[in-house]
Amino acid sequence: EEQTVTTVLHVAGLPRWMRSTLGAWTLRAQRRREDAKEMESSARRLLRRLLSLGIQDLQSLKARVDACGMSAHGRLPEAGKEPLDLDQVTNIMEQLGLMAEAKAVRLKQQRVPKQGGRKKARKEGLPGRFVATQELASGHSAESTARKSSKPAAPLTKKGDGAAVVLPRQTASTALSKPGSLTLRPEDDDLLASLVRPKGAAAASARRQGTAQRDVTPKQAAPQQPQQLQQPQQPLPHWRRDALVKAIQELYLASSAEEAAEKLHLSGETADEQALRRLA
Repeated sequence: EEQTVTTVLHVAGLPRWMRSTLGAWTLRAQRRREDAKEMESSARRLLRRLLSLGIQDLQSLKARVDACGMSAHGRLPEAGKEPLDLDQVTNIMEQLGLMAEAKAVRLKQQRVPKQGGRKKARKEGLPGRFVATQELASGHSAESTARKSSKPAAPLTKKGDGAAVVLPRQTASTALSKPGSLTLRPEDDDLLASLVRPKGAAAASARRQGTAQRDVTPKQAAPQQPQQLQQPQQPLPHWRRDALVKAIQELYLASSAEEAAEKLHLSGETADEQALRRLA
């Protein structure tokens, strides 16, 4: 008996306005937002503005950007293009009718030195906070240590045979410096052992020795590290921090519109459509 099996493939597709590389470029030029609908609305608004200027595809947009760059540099260099500065990019935005976006980029550029100054002041204040944190973590500060050391030592009272005997309190240093001044009896072992050997002294000494060894080991092993790991990472160029500025720069630096579409991954097909086309 023959049976017919029907297989249904659900393939995701892009909306009509994103089928062109120009529409995909307008979406790529938007900064990331949590609300996807707001991001899509802003991209479609930018696309309508470009269409009103007579820019119908990515090739015409690149020709307009190249013309603006040539007017800024005087001529296009043959060896390779250099990235435009922010003033030139904002001029391109204004020529494309993006007045609000150009103003936002200029304001962001003016705030950069102020932010740098605050960061520097914040870094200079780190050591003081670090010391205060260490004092809080250890549970005592210099003032509390001084108060503890200035307190008078209370004498010890031990009851003897019918009379109270007052024993002077001695510290560990006093007991060790004058071994003959104190005679230990079997019944006084528990009392004087706490004075001669403070609780936790051996553990604290071991911790200090371990800390000293840990401090010395990295300094000795530092020269063995590769030199490339010690080099600080270079910061990203300023034009990569803004999505619209980055999209304009990538379009300008590309040799053709096809190269720009490949660099920015501007495709009119989804991954499902590409996989289905390969299967066919």
